[in-house]
Amino acid sequence: MKKTITGAQSFCKEKGFVFPNSLLYGNGLAGVWDYGQVGVELKNNLKFSWWSHFVYRNENIVGIDAAILSKKAVWDASGHTQNFVDAIVKCKKCNASFRADHLIEDELKIQTDGLSIEKMNSIIKKEKILCPNCKGQMNKAEPFNLLFEANIGPIASDDSKAILRPETAQLIFTNFKAVQFSSRKKLPFGIAQIGRAYRNEISPRNFLFRCREFEQMEIEFFLDPADESCKLKDIPEMMKENVLVWTEEMQKKELAEKEYTFGELLKKKIIKEKWLAFWIWQYISWFGKIGIKKENLRIRQHLTEELSHYSSQTFDIEYMFPFGFKEIVGIADRGQFDLTQHQNFSGQSQEMMNNNEKKVIPHCIEPSSGLDRIFLALLFESADTFKDDRGEDYTIMHFKIKIAPVKVAVMPLVNKLKKEAKEVYEKILELEVNAQYDTAGSIGKRYARQDEIGTPFCITFDFLSLEDKCVTLRERDTKKQDRVKIKDICRVLKERL
Repeated sequence: MKKTITGAQSFCKEKGFVFPNSLLYGNGLAGVWDYGQVGVELKNNLKFSWWSHFVYRNENIVGIDAAILSKKAVWDASGHTQNFVDAIVKCKKCNASFRADHLIEDELKIQTDGLSIEKMNSIIKKEKILCPNCKGQMNKAEPFNLLFEANIGPIASDDSKAILRPETAQLIFTNFKAVQFSSRKKLPFGIAQIGRAYRNEISPRNFLFRCREFEQMEIEFFLDPADESCKLKDIPEMMKENVLVWTEEMQKKELAEKEYTFGELLKKKIIKEKWLAFWIWQYISWFGKIGIKKENLRIRQHLTEELSHYSSQTFDIEYMFPFGFKEIVGIADRGQFDLTQHQNFSGQSQEMMNNNEKKVIPHCIEPSSGLDRIFLALLFESADTFKDDRGEDYTIMHFKIKIAPVKVAVMPLVNKLKKEAKEVYEKILELEVNAQYDTAGSIGKRYARQDEIGTPFCITFDFLSLEDKCVTLRERDTKKQDRVKIKDICRVLKERL
């Protein structure tokens, strides 16, 4: 796999990871992707790993799975119908549309975070930025709302309007009281959700990075900052951990990022809330588990002028993609904004008792990640492409065993042993792991196919198997090959998995 966006896209299509949506009817639907037979397994493994790490390992986190459609009133209260906009700029000549900030970034190679529409218009005019397609002049940038609307039922009216959620967070907030009451959770506690979201992006690009339909993994973590029992105690392991950070001050002074410990970030008040630091640390830890190295990650503090209307502090965890450091996780201090808004708009109290038996509207820390972006980052992180003995490109995807889409492939090289091979394959399936039974092509081609999709183990029934009743167990990364008794292979495999 070539480590470019086009290289990743081509590789994913060829190997069954990701396909363009509606490809049967032209060039596909822009910004919408279908996960293939290999990709869906990798994606599901990522979701299970995330849920295990963030939900099952935290007794104060519970999960929900809310609907995609919801009343427009939800998004009026959250501010999305008013504020969920990007700046769109159109070409006067060919009428092509672009996101104004992306147009400026691509032309001038500068950061545009926090720029107002007026400032972007000023830059486009001053720098005489033209249409990338036809070199025509650009119109003024205007706000463009990203929400997808739908009508519920046969008659269109204000009451029938619904919104395809642009984020999973708001449905956690609207279910906050129901979850808290039925789960009997006390502060601090969190609600997690994995689900699809929809944004009418002006110019989706960079393959899975910016899509119109995508999947989020989010937690809304509720606490009362004034309650001592909600304060997070020092975790020595966290306080000593080093991370690469690009602070607001560094960005404004055009200084390079530098390493800090979490202890230093809290002491210097760069991160003001310890729980916010905790969730950044948890994500760094989880990335290590799934195979994304810390040296390819950066923590970027949002500039004051780019903060969302609900946030007092936000930090992104960025991955070094081929097109630069870009966000894959955002951790925001949303304060009381969302619950207060829904209380005001619905007329329903969102208060709960804190641990001092006082009614409060909880504050919220939100760790939010894009599953598709993490999927893309993992592809780049795992791919190792080199020239084989014939001078051809050979790719190995070095996925962690628990994340790998296929765990083991069974390969009979001798027709007489197909029965025994199939029996072993069926026993492996009883281990509840995804396995493949591969009988086509030479052993070299079969190994190559499995390496390309990241299969950690291959079991080969060869000519010797007829005599010694053993199979060859081959490891993907080391290429080590062990002879294992057929009767023992499932036990050995289970131990290694």
